[in-house]
Amino acid sequence: MLKCLSPKGMINSEQHVTVKKNKYKHMKELIKQYQAAKKKALKFMKNGQLSAYFDALIEMNHYKRLMLTINVN
Repeated sequence: MLKCLSPKGMINSEQHVTVKKNKYKHMKELIKQYQAAKKKALKFMKNGQLSAYFDALIEMNHYKRLMLTINVN
């Protein structure tokens, strides 16, 4: 069960729906950012800009970890 700081220690169904919507919106935004970083990485790789390519890969990894964290919670 989900717990909150309410007097009974539980959240009501309306709050639960709000939490789910916020999680969905945040995940959707992270997916967009991940895809943008992926496109940048491919562009840098095709142009032979290795340091920029590696930076874009690190950025992709960052967004992927955030998505995994949200998915677990």
